[in-house]
Amino acid sequence: SPSPVTDGKTVWVMTGTGFLRAFDYTGKEIWGRDIQKEYGRFGLNWGYASSPLLHGDALYVQVIHGMRTDDPSYILKIDKASGKTLWRQERLTKAIRESPDSYTTPALLRYGTTEEIVITGGDVVTGHDPATGRELWRADGLNPQNNPAYRIVASPFVFDGVVYAPTRERP
Repeated sequence: SPSPVTDGKTVWVMTGTGFLRAFDYTGKEIWGRDIQKEYGRFGLNWGYASSPLLHGDALYVQVIHGMRTDDPSYILKIDKASGKTLWRQERLTKAIRESPDSYTTPALLRYGTTEEIVITGGDVVTGHDPATGRELWRADGLNPQNNPAYRIVASPFVFDGVVYAPTRERP
């Protein structure tokens, strides 16, 4: 159950079935895409629920999955005006069974003049370059016993340059 995002002029909606659409405030559709048709079916045990992150002139959409697919997880940067994919970055994990699935929403980390897209799921937290999608860092330890049912539902948040990544136990 993703939430829509807006910049006050346009509303972007990502549905649980993979449709990403942009609408103006009169309700007129500007563009639309079917992410599952383009990149493969979502392989989440409980359905897709990640909301897009709106930052600058782009939407960042994550598909962090693995319970019902062997396809890799990935992050997309999509031009908010045209709907075109600017980059697609695979995001690997060693998580097993249901643990690769993530129902979180990306967060924006800012420190100094640096900005990063933060993703949680698949037993890890990662920071990505907004310009390229390249993974800049990875923090393991969210599932220390490698529990196969340890999916992450709560989204990360950032406060004062610190990333807080909720987990199932002992956040």
